[in-house]
Amino acid sequence: MKDDKFFFEIPIYRCTQEKFNADYDRDLNNHLDTLWPNGGRYRLSRHVVESAEQDFWERYGAPWNFNQAVAWLRLFITGSQIRADLWFTNAKRLLRWPKHRQISLIGKGFERTFWPENSSEEIYETILNELMEFENNFHGGRLKVDLECFKNIGSHVNWRALIGFNSR
Repeated sequence: MKDDKFFFEIPIYRCTQEKFNADYDRDLNNHLDTLWPNGGRYRLSRHVVESAEQDFWERYGAPWNFNQAVAWLRLFITGSQIRADLWFTNAKRLLRWPKHRQISLIGKGFERTFWPENSSEEIYETILNELMEFENNFHGGRLKVDLECFKNIGSHVNWRALIGFNSR
């Protein structure tokens, strides 16, 4: 809508960053061992190995935070509600490197109505709880909703002013 105020986008990943990094380290070591069996990579110049590592990194689907997102929650204010639009991939399988992926709006992630009596802290806690509940329920809780940035800034936001209530 014309008066909607979009204010935050939260990525959703197919796996945690820790799992992605562990898989990457395992797969990189396997790749390098395939290229240079019997510890051959340790006898090469560092430049040659770094070049192979960089090529592998680019083909692996990294970095995680930008290339592994499979969905997004886009938070916005409409009237006295905070809503989240859910944008999700059209990929049939959530792979590390899908060939053709387009993310489209598929519906509402959640919505909550707030009242002038709600404190800024109450609003933040309610939205954070909605996001955590969404993570637990969406796709059976298998996907990772990245709440790091939201948590880092959320308690510092004047949620009442953002919604349009007078300060309190």
